[in-house]
Amino acid sequence: MSKFNVLDLCLNLVKGMREDFTIGVTLFVNGSVVSGSLINYAAYLKGMAEILETPYEEQEPTNIAKLMSKGFRELAENATGEDDVIYLKDLTFWSLPIPKQLKEHS
Repeated sequence: MSKFNVLDLCLNLVKGMREDFTIGVTLFVNGSVVSGSLINYAAYLKGMAEILETPYEEQEPTNIAKLMSKGFRELAENATGEDDVIYLKDLTFWSLPIPKQLKEHS
């Protein structure tokens, strides 16, 4: 495990669970706060497929969107995911502007 032991523990737990299993997390990333539900790789791929299949402004998905969706679903069948990648859904992101004085000193 790396220096983020609790996060590693959560990632390993989600990786081995069912696709509908999630863990709520809030992360501090480079001065921004990111919050959402930690999901496994298969759930991420299926979520991407669903987005591509969803009609946009009453227009049916294009052939390329359908093809990409099919590819995501096929990948999800045997998905294991990356050990150091975080997959989140229902993401909320908070960020404050960095004051000019801090930008000049970094």
